[in-house]
Amino acid sequence: MTEHLVFTGTESTYKTTLAQWLGERTGWTVVPEFARTYLDQRCADAETIDMHDFPLDHFEAIVGGQFQLQETHNYQTNPLKPTIFDTDTLTLAIWALDKFNQDRNELWPLNGPRRYILCAPTNEAADDRMRVDAHRRAELHEHYKKHLDALKLPYIELIEPQLENRKVELLKKLGIEY
Repeated sequence: MTEHLVFTGTESTYKTTLAQWLGERTGWTVVPEFARTYLDQRCADAETIDMHDFPLDHFEAIVGGQFQLQETHNYQTNPLKPTIFDTDTLTLAIWALDKFNQDRNELWPLNGPRRYILCAPTNEAADDRMRVDAHRRAELHEHYKKHLDALKLPYIELIEPQLENRKVELLKKLGIEY
């Protein structure tokens, strides 16, 4: 059975870079992270969003956009070839718990035709004004592992600190020749 691949984990762990690289290497479709697209647009429009005290209305807009992206790209359907998702609602569920103290059942992914690629925070965090939890990456990474395990969602964990080594690790763990 072919499955979708979902990159997940804390901020600044090469998720987007790896998703795009794997898509280019394999020809598989890459679905971008809706939150980043949404926030890039809002910041380009000169709207100021307090990333430390994130507004709930913006979070709800991101939730809606992420669900739409997943539906558009057949997230729940067995694919003929994998689709690579640069995150999914798992990240939003953890975000809701962490930032709003809300356990949002509709955000927790169910078992489906996908495998998660959990990117560990073993690398240096990149400086980006939208990334505010670099000092908490190890703590948040444990939340991801705990929830993936509790939900019994299949995942591989990437731990190599250097990007090039992480690419090799990814292919090896996916069973793809480098």
